[in-house]
Amino acid sequence: MPFPSADCAEEEWPTPREDHDTSLSSIFIYRTPKTWEKKRRKKKKKKKKKKILWERRRIF
Repeated sequence: MPFPSADCAEEEWPTPREDHDTSLSSIFIYRTPKTWEKKRRKKKKKKKKKKILWERRRIF
């Protein structure tokens, strides 16, 4: 039953869009895949930093 949910989200898109510029809570309303990708990218970057730290320790 995710079809009706998608329709509702699409209709709400144009309204909270203006709020998105002023409020960060609007992002939660969107819950688009773009935000998810951004969060995933941040997690990957953190993992890379940890690996670098390990390599530096090995060199020492």
